[in-house]
Amino acid sequence: MSGRSPRLVAPVGATDTHIHIYHAEVPPAAGGPALPGDFRESQYLEMRGRLGLERVVVVQPNAYQDDNSLTLAAIRALGPGAKGVGVVKPGVPDAEIERLTRGGIVAQRIFQLPWGTVGFERMH
Repeated sequence: MSGRSPRLVAPVGATDTHIHIYHAEVPPAAGGPALPGDFRESQYLEMRGRLGLERVVVVQPNAYQDDNSLTLAAIRALGPGAKGVGVVKPGVPDAEIERLTRGGIVAQRIFQLPWGTVGFERMH
């Protein structure tokens, strides 16, 4: 990353509350939109370092629908300051929720726009 360093100094504990990770070699899931490009953990770590952020929330991209594997891998790669927001469909087994929780996913995404995996009509 090039350019001037930011003039703003992030406060202690500053958190980036919404990022997506994409790997071009991981194709989008059926029903999801095309990938917007490649954005990797290493690129985010470089940006995070320049901005002085300590924590991050990795949000499951719609392109990958309810396949949370890349989001889980990103949480591991980004370290102890990373947590995630995943996507599950109704009826997912409790064991899967527990696996996602152990992996750092602490919330689930409801997306009411085109390509959303789970909209309001599926909630009960």
